[in-house]
Amino acid sequence: MPIPGPTASGGHPTAHRSPAAAPLVTESRGIFESIESGPSGAEELAFKFALNTINRNRTLLPNTTLTYDIQRINIFDSFEASRKACDQLSLGVAAIFGPSHSSSANAVQSICNALGVPHIQTKWKHQVSDNRDSYYVSLYPDFSSLSRAILDLVHFFKWRTVTVVYDDSTGLIRLQELIKAPSRYNIRLKIRQLPTETKDAKPLLKEMKKAKEFHVIFDCGHEMAAWILKQALAMGMMTEYYHYIFTTLDLFALDMEPYRYSGVNMTGFRILNTENSQVSSIIEKWSMERLQAPPKPDSGLLDGFMTVGLINSVKVVPVVVGRRSHWVSGLNCMAGYDGVAGLWGIKLTLCIWVLLLFCFANILRSVGVKIILHEFDGVRLELYQPASSDSSSGEESLEEDSCLEGEYPEGLVYTVESKNFMEKKKAAQKKLKLTDAALMYDAVHVVAVAVQQSQQITVSSLQCNRHKPWRFGGRFINLIKEAHWDGLTGRVLFNKTNGLRTDFDLDVISLKEEGLEKIGTWDPPSGLNMTETHKSKTSNITDSLANKSLRVSTILEEPYVMFKKSDKPLYGNDRFEGYCIDLLRELSGILGFRYEVRLVEDGKYGSLDEGTGQWNGMVRELMDHKADLAVAPLAITYVREKVIDFSKPYMTLGISILYRKPNGTNPGVFSFLNPLSPDIWMYILLACLGVSCVLFVIARFSPYEWYNPHPCNPDSDVVENNFTLLNSFWFGVGALMQQGSELMPKALSTRIVGGIWWFFTLIIISSYTANLAAFLTVERMESPIDSADDLAKQTKILYGLVEDGATMTFFKKTKISTYDKMWEFMNSRKQSVMVKSVEEGIQRVLTSDYAFLMESTTIEFVTQRNCNLTQIGGLIDSKAYGVGTPMGKDKITIAILQLQEEGKLHMMKEKWWRGNGCPEEESKEASALGVQNIGGIFIVLAAGLVLSVFVAVGEVLYKSKQNAQLEKRSFCSAMMDELRVSLKCQRRLKQKPQPPAIVKTEEVINMHTFNDRRLPGKETMA
Repeated sequence: MPIPGPTASGGHPTAHRSPAAAPLVTESRGIFESIESGPSGAEELAFKFALNTINRNRTLLPNTTLTYDIQRINIFDSFEASRKACDQLSLGVAAIFGPSHSSSANAVQSICNALGVPHIQTKWKHQVSDNRDSYYVSLYPDFSSLSRAILDLVHFFKWRTVTVVYDDSTGLIRLQELIKAPSRYNIRLKIRQLPTETKDAKPLLKEMKKAKEFHVIFDCGHEMAAWILKQALAMGMMTEYYHYIFTTLDLFALDMEPYRYSGVNMTGFRILNTENSQVSSIIEKWSMERLQAPPKPDSGLLDGFMTVGLINSVKVVPVVVGRRSHWVSGLNCMAGYDGVAGLWGIKLTLCIWVLLLFCFANILRSVGVKIILHEFDGVRLELYQPASSDSSSGEESLEEDSCLEGEYPEGLVYTVESKNFMEKKKAAQKKLKLTDAALMYDAVHVVAVAVQQSQQITVSSLQCNRHKPWRFGGRFINLIKEAHWDGLTGRVLFNKTNGLRTDFDLDVISLKEEGLEKIGTWDPPSGLNMTETHKSKTSNITDSLANKSLRVSTILEEPYVMFKKSDKPLYGNDRFEGYCIDLLRELSGILGFRYEVRLVEDGKYGSLDEGTGQWNGMVRELMDHKADLAVAPLAITYVREKVIDFSKPYMTLGISILYRKPNGTNPGVFSFLNPLSPDIWMYILLACLGVSCVLFVIARFSPYEWYNPHPCNPDSDVVENNFTLLNSFWFGVGALMQQGSELMPKALSTRIVGGIWWFFTLIIISSYTANLAAFLTVERMESPIDSADDLAKQTKILYGLVEDGATMTFFKKTKISTYDKMWEFMNSRKQSVMVKSVEEGIQRVLTSDYAFLMESTTIEFVTQRNCNLTQIGGLIDSKAYGVGTPMGKDKITIAILQLQEEGKLHMMKEKWWRGNGCPEEESKEASALGVQNIGGIFIVLAAGLVLSVFVAVGEVLYKSKQNAQLEKRSFCSAMMDELRVSLKCQRRLKQKPQPPAIVKTEEVINMHTFNDRRLPGKETMA
């Protein structure tokens, strides 16, 4: 059952059966592409090697011998591909391998679909949505899955801007999952195309460098990738600021020696696990077989010509150049006389296939050979010197060289081999397209597995012009799709619907100083899994900064960065001091880098101009890579995190208000009223009036409040109620003053009113007494504002902030109504309230009625040194300071965490924040009260006394008038009598004024008679 493969020139299918075991002979057919009789490609070589391996092993297909027929076509000739495929189908085939180019592959695929023959591919081919290639199987990983893997890497590296550079138009199809990313994720994507007619990518790289595109994904083959890397190195784009992702699976086969120490970040994928011992063993065997095949003059494997002239010796010293045990033919020797030098010599001209070269020129020079070489990778060289009686015939010229080992006795064959032969051999192996070869190797084995599982399947001659399909084609393609094989590229499984390889494992590789190393894995079900250990990651981070010189951008702000005061002129980093300078020194000690401190050119922290979309300040310098670090009081914000990276916070803080400390005010003469607000005083008065009225009404209605005014006359018809309106008010006032009165409620209802009022007055008086001490003994600091709300509600006090800082960004982006109102106020008065620096804002606070919004840590520092300033209210927000780095270059965090754990961050803050401090205010709590504290109560007392005097005078006048009317005399005489009696302080009794009485004689007699009867003992006396 022949298995057709890629097409190559010559070779007819041959089938033979072993006479002993009579095994089945199966011929495999392949169609491979070449360029103008170029060398055999990696796929073709792997195709042959896989068949030979299966034949030797006998584990797979033990009773079958595989032969092959290879047809070669021109890479762009789809017609020839169709013709070759038809020729092979006419001989009877079970499957066709290749070709790989899209136009030729599509032509062969259409024929295979029509005739029902499986078509095996190892290269990516675009599958349309209504794909009808039911006989198509591809071992190349599905690119929709590869595109997801690349997108996962972009997310892992936290890229926000990405440039995609593709080689041909199919690149846009391959990367469609990534191209859709901007609509799904917050990623800005820029797409560029490599030049199609030339390998010169320098103009494109120059544009990318000018546009500061540091995160680039290259979709191209490994040959083009090698050219890009060389040109990027020449353009100065192989620095640590650049990060490249290559989609080729042969990135590991490139020579990374020139880039290992450049610092560039390079990431790619690998499906061929070269670290696996079994895989390495197979590749080693394949390489050895490939090296043993003699080159052909027309194979394109001859690297050049080499001319050797022997001019230092008359004797001939044969020079033999060979590969292992196979010697290169075509050695031409010409004897002649050098007329210029006057010496006989031998000129050798040879054609060689150069594989390895080590100290070639030195070896030849040591035997007196002048060599003119073209380009070489290396060669294994053997020198032979014939025995001679003349010891000087060449023995002296064979001096031991750095690349020679051992002793070299005369007349023996001297074998000189490179000391790093294995390394050079591996480098030569990497020139092969190992991934393509490995995929072809696995493809042959997958088909072999299907052949082993097939029973009673026979091949037949198929004609392209008859459209009669192979009757076993559907069954055989299903066997191929259901086959399982663990090969060089991992597990091989196919989607049974479209024949694509959607389940596979990829190694994520990254360039380190030791070369390309595995840092993770990716597979479709689980996604990205970075396996780089924390220890190795930490080591990589610290090692990557060691001995490097970094440019550090900063800004002047106390106490973070300040000019050092000195009598001598200072230069460089010695000009500065402060918290951030100490922090930078500690980071340098941990990570081992050198640094140069520079002040930011525009004197700004960094904010985004929404109109132009451009950044300024330190953020801009990091984006433009004018600075490697920004060590300053640079707040970590959401918008900044989009364009630069931050370390972990080294300090947490918030926005607060800096304002002048209000002048202290001594308690006034009426400060005894301050413990209770005016509203409370008014409410107490109203409560007293209300209770008095309620008591009066209840007492009038309650029968128990009416009593007999003459207890001695129980038969009296008159009852009296003491709770008149005035008496009720007096009762309330007496209870409020905690003095009481002679009026006592008798009824239960009035007693309830009285009890509740007493309880009320108890609480009021106790609260008043407790609060009175504080108001009388402590100077009050009366500030016109106490919080951000107070600022927002007024316009008299101006307030502002530093322009283009994180505080400004907070107010600009806030959705909180109070802060939004404050931003509208500040933005409308931008010229008058915004300041250029913190120092300017502090000066405005000191010299005008101005409140400055700034970071709380700076306020803490300022208020420690200026006792006229204070912080108003609490924190408006919460944020943190971090060390700014270019995007993807956050290597400072580990050092920050170490300083935090060691307590050095706290120690540095104590060092720079601790000032002389403001003098503590003297305590007023134990001081004696003076007139200025409680003088008001004396004024109230005096006013009460004066008022009582006037009331007493009024009462005297009023009573004198009543007495004058009663006694029928003048007002003046009555008033004089009152004054006369009042001025006699020793008299306690006075005559009650009586009206003049006219008494008749009869009434007097009767009165005396009545009185005589009531006199005790009158009757006895009688």
